[in-house]
Amino acid sequence: MAKQRRRTTDAALQIRAAIGTIFSCGIFSPSPFPLPSEMGAQLSMTGDILAYGNSGDFGHAALSAAMKTFPSMWNTGERDLERFIARRRFTVLCGECERSVAILGAVSEAVRCGITKIIVTADTPAEREDLAQSFEWMRMGLDGISVTAYLPREYDNSAMYKMYASVYAFLTSDKPEILILGRDTFSRSTNILCRGDHSLTGLLARANPVVFTSSQTVAAGRTLAKIASVFDPIATVVFAGEIRPLRDAVIYKPDGVRRIQHRSSVPEQLGFGEF
Repeated sequence: MAKQRRRTTDAALQIRAAIGTIFSCGIFSPSPFPLPSEMGAQLSMTGDILAYGNSGDFGHAALSAAMKTFPSMWNTGERDLERFIARRRFTVLCGECERSVAILGAVSEAVRCGITKIIVTADTPAEREDLAQSFEWMRMGLDGISVTAYLPREYDNSAMYKMYASVYAFLTSDKPEILILGRDTFSRSTNILCRGDHSLTGLLARANPVVFTSSQTVAAGRTLAKIASVFDPIATVVFAGEIRPLRDAVIYKPDGVRRIQHRSSVPEQLGFGEF
Protein backbone atom coordinates (compact mmCIF):
# COMPACT_ATOMS: atom_id res chain seq x y z
CA MET A 1 0.00 0.00 0.00
CA ALA A 2 2.83 2.40 0.87
CA LYS A 3 4.50 1.60 -2.45
CA GLN A 4 1.25 2.34 -4.31
CA ARG A 5 0.85 5.67 -2.52
CA ARG A 6 4.43 6.56 -3.39
CA ARG A 7 3.85 5.76 -7.08
CA THR A 8 0.70 7.88 -7.09
CA THR A 9 2.49 10.77 -5.40
CA ASP A 10 5.41 10.56 -7.81
CA ALA A 11 3.06 10.46 -10.80
CA ALA A 12 1.07 13.45 -9.54
CA LEU A 13 4.27 15.47 -9.10
CA GLN A 14 5.45 14.56 -12.60
CA ILE A 15 2.09 15.50 -14.09
CA ARG A 16 2.15 18.80 -12.26
CA ALA A 17 5.67 19.46 -13.56
CA ALA A 18 4.55 18.67 -17.12
CA ILE A 19 1.66 21.13 -16.85
CA GLY A 20 4.04 23.73 -15.46
CA THR A 21 6.40 23.17 -18.39
CA ILE A 22 3.59 23.77 -20.88
CA PHE A 23 1.99 26.83 -19.29
CA SER A 24 5.34 28.42 -18.51
CA CYS A 25 5.69 28.82 -22.27
CA GLY A 26 3.15 31.62 -22.26
CA ILE A 27 2.32 34.86 -20.53
CA PHE A 28 -1.16 34.86 -18.98
CA SER A 29 -3.09 37.30 -16.81
CA PRO A 30 -6.71 38.10 -15.85
CA SER A 31 -8.62 40.42 -18.14
CA PRO A 32 -11.95 42.16 -17.30
CA PHE A 33 -14.96 42.28 -19.61
CA PRO A 34 -18.62 43.35 -19.13
CA LEU A 35 -21.51 40.93 -18.80
CA PRO A 36 -24.95 41.66 -20.30
CA SER A 37 -26.96 43.62 -17.74
CA GLU A 38 -30.25 42.12 -18.93
CA MET A 39 -28.98 38.67 -17.99
CA GLY A 40 -27.73 39.88 -14.65
CA ALA A 41 -31.23 41.13 -13.90
CA GLN A 42 -32.30 37.50 -13.66
CA LEU A 43 -30.10 37.30 -10.58
CA SER A 44 -31.10 40.72 -9.23
CA MET A 45 -27.72 42.13 -10.24
CA THR A 46 -27.92 45.78 -11.28
CA GLY A 47 -25.55 48.24 -12.89
CA ASP A 48 -22.43 47.31 -14.82
CA ILE A 49 -21.45 43.70 -14.19
CA LEU A 50 -17.74 43.07 -14.61
CA ALA A 51 -16.39 39.61 -15.32
CA TYR A 52 -12.82 38.33 -15.53
CA GLY A 53 -11.25 35.92 -17.99
CA ASN A 54 -7.86 34.73 -19.14
CA SER A 55 -5.78 36.76 -21.53
CA GLY A 56 -2.46 35.93 -23.12
CA ASP A 57 -1.05 33.17 -25.28
CA PHE A 58 1.77 30.70 -25.64
CA GLY A 59 5.09 31.58 -27.21
CA HIS A 60 5.41 29.37 -30.28
CA ALA A 61 9.16 28.79 -30.08
CA ALA A 62 9.07 28.18 -26.33
CA LEU A 63 6.18 25.72 -26.62
CA SER A 64 7.87 23.86 -29.47
CA ALA A 65 11.08 23.50 -27.49
CA ALA A 66 9.20 22.42 -24.34
CA MET A 67 7.19 19.73 -26.09
CA LYS A 68 10.35 18.17 -27.48
CA THR A 69 11.52 17.51 -23.91
CA PHE A 70 8.72 15.01 -23.21
CA PRO A 71 9.78 11.38 -23.87
CA SER A 72 6.52 10.62 -25.69
CA MET A 73 7.32 13.42 -28.15
CA TRP A 74 10.94 12.52 -28.94
CA ASN A 75 10.10 10.76 -32.23
CA THR A 76 7.50 13.30 -33.35
CA GLY A 77 8.13 14.91 -36.71
CA GLU A 78 8.10 18.66 -37.19
CA ARG A 79 4.89 18.59 -39.18
CA ASP A 80 3.00 16.74 -36.45
CA LEU A 81 4.57 18.94 -33.79
CA GLU A 82 3.32 22.06 -35.56
CA ARG A 83 -0.17 20.55 -35.75
CA PHE A 84 -0.16 19.76 -32.02
CA ILE A 85 1.01 23.27 -31.15
CA ALA A 86 -1.71 24.86 -33.29
CA ARG A 87 -4.39 22.65 -31.72
CA ARG A 88 -3.40 23.52 -28.14
CA ARG A 89 -4.66 20.16 -26.88
CA PHE A 90 -2.39 18.14 -24.64
CA THR A 91 -2.85 14.64 -23.23
CA VAL A 92 -2.02 13.19 -19.82
CA LEU A 93 -2.21 9.40 -19.48
CA CYS A 94 -2.76 9.08 -15.75
CA GLY A 95 -2.56 5.32 -15.40
CA GLU A 96 -2.70 4.38 -11.72
CA CYS A 97 -2.68 8.03 -10.61
CA GLU A 98 -6.19 9.15 -9.66
CA ARG A 99 -7.42 11.72 -12.14
CA SER A 100 -8.74 14.02 -9.41
CA VAL A 101 -5.27 14.11 -7.80
CA ALA A 102 -3.61 14.73 -11.16
CA ILE A 103 -6.05 17.53 -12.03
CA LEU A 104 -5.65 19.15 -8.62
CA GLY A 105 -1.90 19.49 -9.14
CA ALA A 106 -2.44 20.66 -12.71
CA VAL A 107 -4.85 23.39 -11.56
CA SER A 108 -2.34 24.68 -9.02
CA GLU A 109 0.41 24.79 -11.61
CA ALA A 110 -1.73 26.52 -14.24
CA VAL A 111 -2.75 29.15 -11.68
CA ARG A 112 0.89 29.66 -10.76
CA CYS A 113 1.50 30.48 -14.42
CA GLY A 114 -1.20 33.17 -14.47
CA ILE A 115 -4.35 31.23 -15.45
CA THR A 116 -7.38 32.31 -13.42
CA LYS A 117 -10.37 30.58 -15.09
CA ILE A 118 -10.41 26.78 -15.43
CA ILE A 119 -13.32 24.58 -16.47
CA VAL A 120 -13.06 20.92 -15.49
CA THR A 121 -15.37 18.79 -17.65
CA ALA A 122 -16.38 15.25 -16.75
CA ASP A 123 -17.40 12.59 -19.23
CA THR A 124 -20.22 11.15 -17.09
CA PRO A 125 -22.39 12.33 -14.19
CA ALA A 126 -20.61 9.82 -11.93
CA GLU A 127 -17.23 11.27 -12.94
CA ARG A 128 -18.52 14.78 -12.24
CA GLU A 129 -19.76 13.76 -8.79
CA ASP A 130 -16.45 12.06 -7.98
CA LEU A 131 -14.47 15.13 -9.03
CA ALA A 132 -16.64 17.46 -6.96
CA GLN A 133 -16.32 15.24 -3.90
CA SER A 134 -12.58 14.77 -4.35
CA PHE A 135 -11.97 18.51 -4.71
CA GLU A 136 -13.98 19.08 -1.54
CA TRP A 137 -11.84 16.57 0.34
CA MET A 138 -8.63 18.06 -1.05
CA ARG A 139 -9.64 21.68 -0.52
CA MET A 140 -6.49 22.41 1.52
CA GLY A 141 -4.41 21.60 -1.55
CA LEU A 142 -6.19 24.24 -3.61
CA ASP A 143 -4.54 27.07 -1.68
CA GLY A 144 -7.52 29.43 -1.83
CA ILE A 145 -8.66 28.57 -5.37
CA SER A 146 -12.46 28.54 -5.38
CA VAL A 147 -14.41 25.59 -6.77
CA THR A 148 -17.95 25.70 -8.12
CA ALA A 149 -19.44 22.34 -9.05
CA TYR A 150 -22.69 22.35 -10.95
CA LEU A 151 -24.48 19.14 -9.95
CA PRO A 152 -27.97 19.26 -11.49
CA ARG A 153 -30.62 17.05 -9.99
CA GLU A 154 -33.44 18.50 -12.10
CA TYR A 155 -33.59 20.55 -15.29
CA ASP A 156 -36.41 22.96 -14.48
CA ASN A 157 -36.53 26.73 -13.89
CA SER A 158 -34.94 26.31 -10.48
CA ALA A 159 -32.03 24.44 -12.04
CA MET A 160 -31.66 27.18 -14.64
CA TYR A 161 -31.44 29.84 -11.93
CA LYS A 162 -28.81 27.82 -10.05
CA MET A 163 -26.83 27.40 -13.27
CA TYR A 164 -26.89 31.16 -13.92
CA ALA A 165 -25.78 31.78 -10.34
CA SER A 166 -22.93 29.27 -10.66
CA VAL A 167 -21.66 30.74 -13.93
CA TYR A 168 -21.95 34.36 -12.75
CA ALA A 169 -20.10 33.53 -9.51
CA PHE A 170 -17.36 31.89 -11.56
CA LEU A 171 -17.05 34.78 -14.01
CA THR A 172 -17.37 37.76 -11.69
CA SER A 173 -14.73 36.62 -9.22
CA ASP A 174 -11.35 38.31 -9.69
CA LYS A 175 -9.65 35.32 -8.05
CA PRO A 176 -8.67 31.95 -9.58
CA GLU A 177 -11.77 29.84 -10.10
CA ILE A 178 -12.64 26.28 -11.08
CA LEU A 179 -16.00 25.33 -12.57
CA ILE A 180 -16.82 21.61 -12.67
CA LEU A 181 -19.32 20.61 -15.36
CA GLY A 182 -20.62 17.37 -16.81
CA ARG A 183 -20.90 16.98 -20.55
CA ASP A 184 -24.66 16.54 -20.13
CA THR A 185 -24.97 20.28 -19.45
CA PHE A 186 -23.37 21.54 -22.69
CA SER A 187 -22.98 18.74 -25.25
CA ARG A 188 -26.19 19.58 -27.16
CA SER A 189 -27.85 22.81 -28.24
CA THR A 190 -30.83 21.96 -26.01
CA ASN A 191 -28.69 21.48 -22.89
CA ILE A 192 -29.03 23.93 -20.04
CA LEU A 193 -25.85 25.93 -20.72
CA CYS A 194 -26.64 26.34 -24.40
CA ARG A 195 -30.18 27.71 -24.25
CA GLY A 196 -31.22 31.21 -25.27
CA ASP A 197 -29.81 33.97 -27.45
CA HIS A 198 -27.20 34.85 -24.81
CA SER A 199 -26.23 31.33 -23.79
CA LEU A 200 -24.10 30.62 -20.75
CA THR A 201 -21.62 28.78 -22.98
CA GLY A 202 -21.22 32.03 -24.90
CA LEU A 203 -20.50 33.93 -21.69
CA LEU A 204 -17.99 31.33 -20.56
CA ALA A 205 -16.31 31.45 -23.96
CA ARG A 206 -15.65 35.16 -23.45
CA ALA A 207 -13.49 34.19 -20.45
CA ASN A 208 -11.23 32.01 -22.65
CA PRO A 209 -10.83 29.40 -19.91
CA VAL A 210 -8.39 26.55 -19.79
CA VAL A 211 -10.33 23.28 -20.08
CA PHE A 212 -9.34 20.06 -18.32
CA THR A 213 -11.29 16.98 -19.37
CA SER A 214 -11.58 13.88 -17.19
CA SER A 215 -12.47 10.46 -18.60
CA GLN A 216 -11.37 6.85 -18.41
CA THR A 217 -10.59 6.48 -22.11
CA VAL A 218 -8.62 8.67 -24.49
CA ALA A 219 -11.40 8.48 -27.08
CA ALA A 220 -13.93 9.85 -24.59
CA GLY A 221 -11.50 12.58 -23.60
CA ARG A 222 -10.97 13.63 -27.21
CA THR A 223 -14.70 13.74 -27.82
CA LEU A 224 -15.19 15.78 -24.66
CA ALA A 225 -12.41 18.16 -25.72
CA LYS A 226 -14.07 18.64 -29.10
CA ILE A 227 -17.43 19.41 -27.45
CA ALA A 228 -15.75 21.76 -24.96
CA SER A 229 -14.43 23.86 -27.84
CA VAL A 230 -17.67 25.87 -27.37
CA PHE A 231 -15.85 27.51 -24.43
CA ASP A 232 -13.13 28.86 -26.77
CA PRO A 233 -10.37 27.64 -24.44
CA ILE A 234 -6.82 28.95 -24.44
CA ALA A 235 -5.75 25.32 -24.14
CA THR A 236 -7.27 21.93 -23.39
CA VAL A 237 -5.67 19.11 -21.40
CA VAL A 238 -7.16 15.62 -21.68
CA PHE A 239 -6.73 13.53 -18.52
CA ALA A 240 -7.36 9.87 -19.35
CA GLY A 241 -7.13 6.83 -17.13
CA GLU A 242 -6.03 4.38 -19.78
CA ILE A 243 -2.53 4.01 -21.19
CA ARG A 244 -2.08 3.38 -24.89
CA PRO A 245 0.31 4.36 -27.68
CA LEU A 246 -0.82 7.62 -29.25
CA ARG A 247 0.18 9.87 -32.07
CA ASP A 248 -0.69 12.95 -30.09
CA ALA A 249 0.71 15.67 -27.82
CA VAL A 250 1.26 13.33 -24.86
CA ILE A 251 2.98 15.31 -22.12
CA TYR A 252 2.87 12.56 -19.49
CA LYS A 253 2.80 8.77 -19.58
CA PRO A 254 3.93 6.53 -16.70
CA ASP A 255 7.45 5.15 -17.04
CA GLY A 256 7.98 1.46 -17.64
CA VAL A 257 4.42 0.70 -18.76
CA ARG A 258 4.45 -2.11 -21.30
CA ARG A 259 0.91 -3.47 -21.13
CA ILE A 260 -1.60 -1.69 -23.36
CA GLN A 261 -4.78 -1.20 -21.39
CA HIS A 262 -6.91 -0.50 -24.43
CA ARG A 263 -6.36 -1.42 -28.07
CA SER A 264 -8.39 0.19 -30.81
CA SER A 265 -9.42 -1.80 -33.83
CA VAL A 266 -7.25 0.45 -36.01
CA PRO A 267 -3.62 1.20 -35.09
CA GLU A 268 -3.27 4.77 -33.84
CA GLN A 269 -0.51 5.61 -36.30
CA LEU A 270 -2.82 4.74 -39.22
CA GLY A 271 -5.83 6.70 -37.93
CA PHE A 272 -7.13 9.60 -39.95
CA GLY A 273 -10.12 10.56 -37.79
CA GLU A 274 -8.41 12.60 -35.06
CA PHE A 275 -10.22 15.69 -33.84
